[in-house]
Amino acid sequence: MKRQRLMLITARFFAGAALILFYLTSCTNYWLHAVTCGSDNNTQMSLTGRDKSSLVGSSMPENGNLQHQKKKINTDNEFTYNVFSLLLKDNRLTYHHEGFTWRCSFTDKEAENQHSKFITIFQPPVKCCVHAFYSPFPSDPKFINAEFQSKLVYRKLWSALMFLGVIIVTIGFIYMIYKACRQKHEIYKIVGVIFLIGGICFTLSIIMYACWISAISWMIAKEIANCTSANNNTKYGVDYGWSFMAAPFAVLLSVIAGGLFIKLSAAERSESSTTI
Repeated sequence: MKRQRLMLITARFFAGAALILFYLTSCTNYWLHAVTCGSDNNTQMSLTGRDKSSLVGSSMPENGNLQHQKKKINTDNEFTYNVFSLLLKDNRLTYHHEGFTWRCSFTDKEAENQHSKFITIFQPPVKCCVHAFYSPFPSDPKFINAEFQSKLVYRKLWSALMFLGVIIVTIGFIYMIYKACRQKHEIYKIVGVIFLIGGICFTLSIIMYACWISAISWMIAKEIANCTSANNNTKYGVDYGWSFMAAPFAVLLSVIAGGLFIKLSAAERSESSTTI
């Protein structure tokens, strides 16, 4: 009896931990990490194309004093422009991360450890976020072609399977809590099967997203090859994110919980038959 009780407590613990990881991996937007060339070139071109004399904004006649004042203002504007250009050159990497709900990107300076840029506290306060389901990475129009559309099925399947897995595990957990309060041990096999199905759905979603990352990595390979950096350690391209890395642990916990519930059901059945 003690062995069955210990098994029940362990199964409930793994089921709760699996549910938490399922929600964390599905709600966090870090299934994909990508580093591409910064967007500072276009900004510098627009600044270079501006008429610097228009920054002064003076239409007064140029006597001796005004000429000196205008030269001073032009010098100040030139200094501000050069400082701003240096800042833009420093912010030359664009970081992307996406998940089930959002796809976000921000431009920031190069870091020795690029993975630290995908930690929230090290990110700039302003970044661009759009709905990932309608606009997955990459969002550049030159990549939206027939090949991109054909590979997009991997991401759609990933979204459907992950959402289905979360719903199934949630139903199994609620059913487990409801029956645990009523002390109905004969239905543990159903709960175990539910957690196993949820783990299978999440496993398939991981496979689909791995196919998706491989597809887009190949599609943007030429663009990434043109990126230049002063830091030799800079790694351009697409990589797996934190949420992707945590998803297999959620699957493992779900499968363990399902197996324990099925084993507990078999133990209950054998005990009841022995008693009879």
